[in-house]
Amino acid sequence: MIDMSYLDEIELPRHGGRVEAVAEERRISPESIIDFSANMNPLAPPESLEGYLAESARALEFYPDDRYEKFRRAVVDFLRAKAGKWLNQGNVIPGNGSVEIFRLFLRMVSVAGGDRVLVPFPTFSEYELQARLLGMKVDRRAYQEVLDLTEEDLINYDVVFLCNPNNPTGTLRGRERLTKFVSTCQRADVLVSLDEAFIELTRPEESLVDLVNQFHNLVIVRSLTKAFSIPGLRLGYGVVSNKLSSRMEKLRPPWNLNYPAAYVGRRFLKEEKGLLRESREYLTEEREWLSERIEGLGFSLYPGSANFILFQTKEVGLTALEVVNRCLDSRVLVRNADSFCGLDEWHVRVAVRKRKDNEKMIKAIEKSLT
Repeated sequence: MIDMSYLDEIELPRHGGRVEAVAEERRISPESIIDFSANMNPLAPPESLEGYLAESARALEFYPDDRYEKFRRAVVDFLRAKAGKWLNQGNVIPGNGSVEIFRLFLRMVSVAGGDRVLVPFPTFSEYELQARLLGMKVDRRAYQEVLDLTEEDLINYDVVFLCNPNNPTGTLRGRERLTKFVSTCQRADVLVSLDEAFIELTRPEESLVDLVNQFHNLVIVRSLTKAFSIPGLRLGYGVVSNKLSSRMEKLRPPWNLNYPAAYVGRRFLKEEKGLLRESREYLTEEREWLSERIEGLGFSLYPGSANFILFQTKEVGLTALEVVNRCLDSRVLVRNADSFCGLDEWHVRVAVRKRKDNEKMIKAIEKSLT
């Protein structure tokens, strides 16, 4: 009999956005909760979403075009200012959320015999989970330590995962630093998966998306969930070299995007660049405002640039779980970050929302301290 006992040892990660589950536990209405546990663009989704969904519903009786040419073209046009002539539709892999791209990528590596994965900490938990589900060996090292590895160090691995800006810390690494690291990995024959889920809400000029045909070991992963606040549609994409694209495409399930997701995604990419610019400006100012208030309550903040903030609670004598539960008394849901590798029971992550909601969160946290 095949031994699948390795699956019994794997614990599923805890994600944010569990509003319905929390509401059920508390016996309150989900609509009464302000969710700071999931990191969405507070200025999205665009008002056009409802109309686009209505338009897409007319095609539900037909199979989607499995090539997703219109969606791929929209991605290329969206990235053209950054990637220029170096990007074409063949470089784009459509995904049912970014997690599916991680799976396709790791499956490609696994089928080829690769099984040694390096994941920094703290970072998004799905990298490790998806690798371990394929029976791969995962090594964890501190983020800065990973970026300082030499070519000689890296030959012990097949894959390295990076997230920029990093979740949950919000740290944004510069383009020059990451380019140097990817180059070192290429010389060591190591593949790099670079998750840029939040880059459009911070500094898209730091993206490496234009380098995928220069570095054939680089896989860029993007998510429309965060930028356009459409988590229910499950939509992302990978940007890879032509060589890797032809391989990953053979592993992609047929019709992996439903028609509404592909339709809404391409319309947003085509028509909502102005919203993203406005969102970046807003988030920069609002993050500063919110950071000052949290710090003023006695918490220690991690320096970051993303649309969320990670802070420590030990200074105020409350665990993250205590802060979460006390804030829920005020119908405010914040994220207990102790499930991230490298963080402990003294860490909380909160999203940056609109000012009115942010003020309510500050009041809830302040009340939790009394």
